[in-house]
Amino acid sequence: TEAINGRLEHLRGSALGFRNLTNYIARSLLESGGFRPQVHRGL
Repeated sequence: TEAINGRLEHLRGSALGFRNLTNYIARSLLESGGFRPQVHRGL
């Protein structure tokens, strides 16, 4: 959990450009590895 907290602290330092909390949460999930998008190869 310490590694994830470090990533989130770094992200929070660069989060001044986010317009709302939803964008910040989405970016934090991407950065911490908590979100795995599914790739559709048929498109």
